[in-house]
Amino acid sequence: MRRLLGSWLLGGAWALLLAGCSLPPAQAPCADVDCSGHGVCVTYEDGPRKVPTCRCDAGYLPSASGWLCLPQNDTSLCAGVTCSGHGRCTSRRGRAACTCDTGYRTSDDGRSCLDGCAGVSCSGRGVCALDEGLPRCGCDAGYRTSADGLACERGPGTSLTYALYWEDNSDWSIGRATVDFTPGPRDPVETASYGVHLDQGGRGLTEETRLDLHLTTDGSEVRAFELDQTLTQGNVARRRFAEGTLAPGRATLRHQRAGATFVRELALPQGARPLLAPGLGEYPGWVVGPLSPTFYALLRARYDANRGGEQWIDALSPESGARIPVAVHAVGTPAADGGPALLELPDLHVRAHFREAYPERVVFYQAELTLGRVEGVPVDLNRSARPAAVAWPEPPELPKAAEQTVVVPVEDGAALEGTLTLPPSRTGPLRAVLFVADASAHDRDAPARRLPHAALHRQLALELAQAGIASLRYEARLSRPDARAQFVGLDSLTADAEAAFATLRAMKDVDPKRVYVASFGWASLEALTLLGRGHQVAGYVGLAPILARADLVVVHSATRWLKAAGFSDRFLDRQRASTLDELYRLRQRSYRAPRYDGDPVELWRDRLRFNGLPTLVGFAGPVLLLRGDKDQDTPPSQLTWAEQAASGAGKSNLKTRTLPGLTHVFGTESAEDPLWERAHFPYRVAPALVSQLRTFFETP
Repeated sequence: MRRLLGSWLLGGAWALLLAGCSLPPAQAPCADVDCSGHGVCVTYEDGPRKVPTCRCDAGYLPSASGWLCLPQNDTSLCAGVTCSGHGRCTSRRGRAACTCDTGYRTSDDGRSCLDGCAGVSCSGRGVCALDEGLPRCGCDAGYRTSADGLACERGPGTSLTYALYWEDNSDWSIGRATVDFTPGPRDPVETASYGVHLDQGGRGLTEETRLDLHLTTDGSEVRAFELDQTLTQGNVARRRFAEGTLAPGRATLRHQRAGATFVRELALPQGARPLLAPGLGEYPGWVVGPLSPTFYALLRARYDANRGGEQWIDALSPESGARIPVAVHAVGTPAADGGPALLELPDLHVRAHFREAYPERVVFYQAELTLGRVEGVPVDLNRSARPAAVAWPEPPELPKAAEQTVVVPVEDGAALEGTLTLPPSRTGPLRAVLFVADASAHDRDAPARRLPHAALHRQLALELAQAGIASLRYEARLSRPDARAQFVGLDSLTADAEAAFATLRAMKDVDPKRVYVASFGWASLEALTLLGRGHQVAGYVGLAPILARADLVVVHSATRWLKAAGFSDRFLDRQRASTLDELYRLRQRSYRAPRYDGDPVELWRDRLRFNGLPTLVGFAGPVLLLRGDKDQDTPPSQLTWAEQAASGAGKSNLKTRTLPGLTHVFGTESAEDPLWERAHFPYRVAPALVSQLRTFFETP
């Protein structure tokens, strides 16, 4: 399940975010769009195109084309829709939809009303009757009603069953989960099946997932899991399998995807089992949130109600093996059993409601989905046999170098831990590189939070040590879950980088006149701010740098993967609209959550205001900017703008390179593999990047 399922109402962000980008009047795309007199026409960029759409007045919504503003209760769309004489037609989000009389149900297209029990055989094991206007089977002894209420199925023991459905169409179940607590020697198990199809202009999203979670005998922890998943996104089809065992302090995961298998061993902090959060760790990361009832039950058990407030709990993605901190806090008065009655997961836009240990319902309010408790047992999705796979080759062994832990004292009296990497043989004062950390870093080794396996900083440090170059990488201030609720802006993160720079220059084996600064992705903002504060920096390297117009970078990242997968223009337009609306609310201080995409909203406001191009071209030292041509996250325009700014300022020692065949984190991507399927496979930085850096640092 993906964040793409969320709200795509066209917002008012576009006019302000893209101000100054209109065409001459003769070519203005809004010339023939009047929005029915109930809104204004704005444009957004789709590559070279400027696409018109309506920003509607209160009480109106855009039509499917985006060129009209229709009343929320517009009846003109209902012309010819009779609802079979057993209901009334109203407009719902710009579409005709029937509200049916008692005893009738809405057809799949929403334009007819059907006899509630017509065609419902109850599997020959029961009788159909209407329950609050909806058909429901009353089943024979030994059989139970299915999750959709239309069949009778034999079910084991005691269980809780859930259905996943759209909030505005609660009789359409798109997924089911059951937690089976059958007494006896077998441990409890949660079995979930989900099947979703979204058709956006012919190329959308299809997903079928089967997940089994095996619990400990008392139901207090997940001890093992199996995942079987088929996904089609645009033109990319994939089949995935994963299985794993979780023990105190250790997890063993085995994945099969892209025709290969790999195994990952994870050490877990404090000897605990992490919560298993299916659907949370995909990359690219458009997710609704964990769809497992057991996840929310165990989350509630881990939450310390006595301490209260926002707490961070470690979760593990079965799809990727990534460990991800989840923020949660309790809301309102406790339930009858003394535990929280409502848990809020603000970063995931999820609310879980309880009366006892397992949730009554889980609401994914951004995506307008609900996972609610129902009667019955789930129906398993059909599955083909698992295709054969071959073992994924282990990456070559990393070079050896001396690594030691250092402490970076920062201005508020705290300390950040860092790793100093030194060449195997040290001769004379050493050139050195500071790898600047950012709030979006996973840790000091891996600068991309959503790709925790991609230890770009550590691998570069080990490679550069072979050329006699020392380096320091340090822990980002917000990499610890307990720190992510702090108020943090660009200035405080830059102060951390300055402290790390001073620490590196003071090392006895380091030449203080030959200390360079390197950054990856969003850390470019801290690095450029540091360059502008007059420190004696020998040179700067930007890896997949972000230099200006952070809003365009966010939109690019939110849509580029989808475009590469062949999604339709309509699908992409709605994703852009949703992203631009969020950025607009961030700028206007009307964004309600404390974090956006995991980082504090104040930091995002700093990012949206940032323009580092003047600082970059005003820096006297040499500059090297690099990106891979397979990078789907950072747009190539960032390098183009740097070249143009350097040319205008007469800065001749700024160089840019686009490295062929390399991804966002400068790994290789095979042409025959489906796009991002290698995202969590064993990682090795490409030799082409190492060669570029060694040449840069070794040049006098």
